[in-house]
Formats: sequence, structure tokens, C-alpha cells
Amino acid sequence: MHNQYIAGLLGVSVGQVNRVAGQCMRQSDQLTMDEGAPLSTKITGRIDGRPWCTMIDFEEVLDLSVHLMTAA
Repeated sequence: MHNQYIAGLLGVSVGQVNRVAGQCMRQSDQLTMDEGAPLSTKITGRIDGRPWCTMIDFEEVLDLSVHLMTAA
């Protein structure tokens, strides 16, 4: 589970998310989850006038930041 991502979206601490998640684990078999964790970041970069991607996933942030630091 992306506890840090969820905490950031909700504006709560990771500890709060962990506590609620722990309480809900018994019910987790009834939950369905999509893949990915899209950030609400506006895509401003363009290639040929079109956005370079539709969204940035939480799991991609570290790799993307390494690419940006390398390019700088």
C-alpha cells in the first residue's frame, strides 16, 4: 500500500494512515484497487505540442528525478 502517497493526498500523517489501514485489514478482501498512484501534478512539458505524458505515477517520481538531475 502507498501509505505515504495516501497521507499526502489526504493531508494527514503516515502514522494516521497506518493506523486506519491496520484497522481495515480484516476487510481488505472486499476492496478492489486500481494499479498506480497518480499524482495531481499538472503536466506542463510538451513534445510536438502535446503533453509528454497523461500523468505522473508516485512510483515514477524517484526515477524521473534522477533523469532530471542527470540532464541538468
